[in-house]
Amino acid sequence: NNNQHQQNNNLPQNKMLSSCKSASSETPSLNRKNFANVSAYILNIIFTYGVGTAGFLGTPTNGDLSDKYQTIVTPNADAFRIWIVIFMFQLLFTVVQLLPKFRATPMVQDGVSYWYCLVCAMQIGWTFTFAYEIIPASLAFMLALYGSLMTLLYSQYY
Repeated sequence: NNNQHQQNNNLPQNKMLSSCKSASSETPSLNRKNFANVSAYILNIIFTYGVGTAGFLGTPTNGDLSDKYQTIVTPNADAFRIWIVIFMFQLLFTVVQLLPKFRATPMVQDGVSYWYCLVCAMQIGWTFTFAYEIIPASLAFMLALYGSLMTLLYSQYY
């Protein structure tokens, strides 16, 4: 029984389960990671919307390019509306991670860490390379984006 208790102590602590526990009664300060998440979100919205949707730099929109490069897996231009929902949930995360209850939790500080910033950077990179029709580079950014998302997810538990 003592051996089983020792084995359980060696398991990685689940950052999701411990994310709402506070180590002290005083309010933790906002830190570099919290501000980096906000900055990454703002930059991602500006560039992804501005370049990919509004064509601020005179580039075709994601919908235009989707129509141009039709394949069996190319989504219809209307499919890009899902980004409204995605960005709303990202906004929710960005705001919630600033709240005193969550800003210093292991889930935000150790789990999300700087991975969300990398995810946003890869999204911006994909937006530019796709808008300028540099398809091999846009594929590389898409794969890096996927890898960043998977690492962010993995880091929530280990």
